[in-house]
Amino acid sequence: MIFLRDYLKDKKGLTCVDVGCATGYFPAHLRRLGHKATGTEYTINYRRFAEHFYGLPVTEEIEPKHRYDLISVYHVL
Repeated sequence: MIFLRDYLKDKKGLTCVDVGCATGYFPAHLRRLGHKATGTEYTINYRRFAEHFYGLPVTEEIEPKHRYDLISVYHVL
């Protein structure tokens, strides 16, 4: 995720969500960097994969009660 390198530099503990996370690779990467990351995904098979393979909490839509430091919508359309 080279395009976010400068933004994420020297930051830890950001609350992030990836809209349309598919298999959860990007939120899992953010977690490895020390952030609190989740994802949203409409397709149930992708959600199940992300939850099983990466241990990510993936929902169908963004939780409106939460505040996020970073919301990504990458390769969704």
